[in-house]
Amino acid sequence: MRLLLSCLIACSFCLSACSGGSGGSGDSSESLSPVSLSGTGAKDACSAIGLKIANGQACEAPEATVSGSSVARIFILTATNELHLCTGTVIAPTKVLTATHCFIGGVTAVRVDTLFGSHAAKQIYVNEFFTVDEKMGLVFNDVAVVETADQLTVTPSPILISRAVETGEPAVVAGVGESENSIEPVIRAGSTFIEDQTINHLFTVNRDGLATPCRGDSGGALFVENEGIMSIAGVVAQSDPSTGVESICRKGDIVLYTNIQHPAVLSFLAEAAPEALTN
Repeated sequence: MRLLLSCLIACSFCLSACSGGSGGSGDSSESLSPVSLSGTGAKDACSAIGLKIANGQACEAPEATVSGSSVARIFILTATNELHLCTGTVIAPTKVLTATHCFIGGVTAVRVDTLFGSHAAKQIYVNEFFTVDEKMGLVFNDVAVVETADQLTVTPSPILISRAVETGEPAVVAGVGESENSIEPVIRAGSTFIEDQTINHLFTVNRDGLATPCRGDSGGALFVENEGIMSIAGVVAQSDPSTGVESICRKGDIVLYTNIQHPAVLSFLAEAAPEALTN
């Protein structure tokens, strides 16, 4: 019970969303022009990944293919009959990477939606190493895996394990956060940079022209390019509590992503989705 209470306190800065809520501030309506990432195989933000992202661009479903975006929308019916929304990323044929804090408080049912259909969840794996620093208001090792009952007909995104992330390198954030006027699963993506990093977290900052996650984008991926392939380096966890709740989705907002290469995260994934670590 103590862990549950502390999670609820800290997650006032997390980026999950409840049904009927807004996808963010007015800043989120601004669009980015297609952007390029440095390195081999540079692509714009949408084609690179195939939240409701503030300063991002809407991505259309690819035509005549079932191997498009790995970004998924996760609907969560809680034990108190509330509908919550998070974002996930397909990392294996039946496995979706997301955030543990999305499932705090108990879950009755979970559904995963991709651009090509809906899938019932078979099993939810939450990270036993997920912790909350009550004093600092920070979450750690905030990753989870949803296993679907049937196969997801999209190409999984690889997890970055072959090299370290570099501070200052370009990245793409992607999510399916709910907008004020629609509950359609519109994927949005945009470009940003790795502002800073620790063994626990990667950081981005909402500045002019850069994308940032909003409510509903918890559990979404932060992608960086690795040998021409967009790979998952982090998972959207929360906004920095030091900047205040009013800064979420607005300029100056600092977003923390769980560092996918933390030993406790890799250990969890080795058990929950070992096939994802062989990509």
